[in-house]
Amino acid sequence: MVVAYNTTVLTGGNCLPPRNFTDDEEAEIARLYLGGLSARAIATGFGLRFHVSILAALRRQGVVRRSSTAHVRRHGLREDAFAIIADEPTAYWWGFIYADGYVHRRSLIMDLQKQDRPHVEALRLFLRSEKALSKVGRLEANSLRLASDLRRLGIVPYRPKIPDFARLLPRRLRNHFLRGLFDGDGSARASKSLALCGSVALMRWSRAVLAEEAGTNPRLAISQHRSGLAYLYFSGRLVALRVADYLYSEATIWMPRKRARIDGWR
Repeated sequence: MVVAYNTTVLTGGNCLPPRNFTDDEEAEIARLYLGGLSARAIATGFGLRFHVSILAALRRQGVVRRSSTAHVRRHGLREDAFAIIADEPTAYWWGFIYADGYVHRRSLIMDLQKQDRPHVEALRLFLRSEKALSKVGRLEANSLRLASDLRRLGIVPYRPKIPDFARLLPRRLRNHFLRGLFDGDGSARASKSLALCGSVALMRWSRAVLAEEAGTNPRLAISQHRSGLAYLYFSGRLVALRVADYLYSEATIWMPRKRARIDGWR
């Protein structure tokens, strides 16, 4: 007699089919699954056409099945890296990604010029991504959870007005976010001036924060270019250094070439 097992019972109920494997084989199945192989791949390795008995073995071993996204993951990744903004690294990389990164479907993508490849590598390490950068230094981190959290933080094609998500950024971390933004889209010039770049809404928010925290002009003009981007220019050594001192306050992460330019003003 051929017994047909109902797969809904295997995945959601309490009934399991008769055992097809020895204790040692079930332990090996659990080890392979926890090592990253799919239940279907393990079934193929055991010469089986279907994987229902593999699922049953995993349940007997107390192994929790992976989510659909984890099931297909080939490289390790800290998928909850931006679940909450609670420290300097998270705030900084949020600002940096806001300036220079984008989310495509379920992937975070970051492309920078060759000289900044080490900084993209630093972002990869922050994400604990086991996927190496491409030959041209491109970072791709594939995760539905990560992509969803970044969209919630405003990493969308048309960046939202700042008040929509600024409430998620604690005041004590605003300088780290702005430093990330500066490292991504800002500039430090030999003429001892500093500039921030982004949407008009972002520049208005940045102007208000810097006026409050660094004592800059709260009515500083915002220059809007034909591209649609807006700029805040802080000219003069003393003013630029005041802004820089705020941006780098209690900092441990920054883009070296921009920090070096600012240190050269002193």
